[in-house]
Amino acid sequence: MRSLLSSLVLHNLQAEGFLTNARQAHFVVAFSGGLDSTVLLHVLAALRQEYPITLTAAYVDHGWRNSGPTSFPGIPEIATLVKTTQALGVPLVILPCDREQERTEHKARQARYYRLTHLTQTLKADALLTAHHADDQIETLLFRLFRGTGMEGMTGIQRKLILDDVRLGLPVAILRPCLDIFSEGIARYAEETLKPQGIEWFNDPSNNNTHYQRNHLRHEVLPLLQQRFPMLKASLLRTVELALDNTEIVQQALAPIWERVFQDNAFDVVYFNQLETAYQRSIARKLLIHWQADSDFESVERLIRFLKGGHRCNPDSALYSINASEDGHPRFLNLYQEKLTLTILTPTMQRRLSPSSDGDSVVSCPVSLKEATACEPFQVVFEALPYQPPKPAMPKVSTPKGPPVIDNPVLAEALASETSETEEEETDSVEETASEQSVQEVITDTSKETIEADVLSEIWVDLLPFDTLKLELRTRKPGDRFQPLGMAQPMRLKKYLINKKIPRFERDALLVLAHQDLVLWVVGHAMSERLRPNGRPTHRLRIHALTETFAKGES
Repeated sequence: MRSLLSSLVLHNLQAEGFLTNARQAHFVVAFSGGLDSTVLLHVLAALRQEYPITLTAAYVDHGWRNSGPTSFPGIPEIATLVKTTQALGVPLVILPCDREQERTEHKARQARYYRLTHLTQTLKADALLTAHHADDQIETLLFRLFRGTGMEGMTGIQRKLILDDVRLGLPVAILRPCLDIFSEGIARYAEETLKPQGIEWFNDPSNNNTHYQRNHLRHEVLPLLQQRFPMLKASLLRTVELALDNTEIVQQALAPIWERVFQDNAFDVVYFNQLETAYQRSIARKLLIHWQADSDFESVERLIRFLKGGHRCNPDSALYSINASEDGHPRFLNLYQEKLTLTILTPTMQRRLSPSSDGDSVVSCPVSLKEATACEPFQVVFEALPYQPPKPAMPKVSTPKGPPVIDNPVLAEALASETSETEEEETDSVEETASEQSVQEVITDTSKETIEADVLSEIWVDLLPFDTLKLELRTRKPGDRFQPLGMAQPMRLKKYLINKKIPRFERDALLVLAHQDLVLWVVGHAMSERLRPNGRPTHRLRIHALTETFAKGES
């Protein structure tokens, strides 16, 4: 005869569309070896006698109990895990985590869910099941209330969560079939069913440590509240259900607003600031959740103040720091021209944005000399080489147009697409102005030489007017002027960069070659009309990545 707990688990799985027909269902069970997950695994294993169920138990090892390279033998519950899964006839998968990750509950939870959902997708399982129960729901609700939560926070743990992580590809379903079962019922099932069968579980001693806030709630706060309010648990669960109903209504109302304010991974700040405060809070919280940032009340309020212009020196451009990415890179919400996007600061970008020891100027050298000087902190070198006429080009052999025959139809389709794009680019190049064509021809003629892999950018120029002047390779400064190719007069460099729609975050990191306030080259973007070769060029300007050879001056 099926127990009440088994019937509730079956009912909850059927409510989500599983085990209602003869179709096989494959579940990955998050198995810690503790009481709750052991009971869930046993119930599912028993249901296999009536329903076509395939199970995989998955244990995530964070490596906290043993710092060695292989921590499995040092974990007390491993023997219990193996014994239980063998007794139930369920395969066990042990998933090790990165030993270098930060040892916090938040980071551990993120890593745990990523590893479990990744396994679920790899096995092509239908869902990941966790053993969260009604007491977990109540503790979560109280925990969020004490921190200060909104309506969404009051919904507690979701019965079904679709984790749509871009790293996983397809979304993964996470189900909690024990969420309306109290811990007393789980303990009773263990005493009446597991113990007679010799099924053991592992009691983690850290669960009794009231230093942790959740344990403090469980062992000290909740018992005290229940003495005063005997129906507390039932009342809190009703609150969760009501919050869920209200949240669904709010989400339906917010859907068209969200589609309007967030498009192409950019957030429309102008439209956002026209909304009522209540809508702003809901949309701001949704945005933070979308970008996997902290979404508590204070975080939401800080973001709203930022979007309204508070704490910003430049109203046209600014950065708002949020929590780091999972690989530890700093992340910012980048506001430029009333559009908010996500920027991840990679190590290369961090080096480029570090302040130099002598102000904005990174390196100074007379460009009439060949030099290879390290440009800290940009990790590049500047090189001015005398012009060398290119070797005569070999005559081109006429070949019929069209892609070669390739066995792989996917590659063939991709190559055909590339060929089409190349033809469009050639058509576009005919429409260039005469002045732009003359420069392009110079670059094309000299590009027949092999370019070293460490060359980041190079141009061919006429340096005769500047041969005796001192040029600087630096970041931009206030008052810089720039005369783009084809323009008769210089303009403010800031205006040029804004017109090119280069965000402030990138503008501050650009290298420029300049004489005083006259910018001659915006590295990687454009060179000045002042450097245009009249006839043949005099020099080739190159930016190299810093290598050991260049660091020793052996260019």
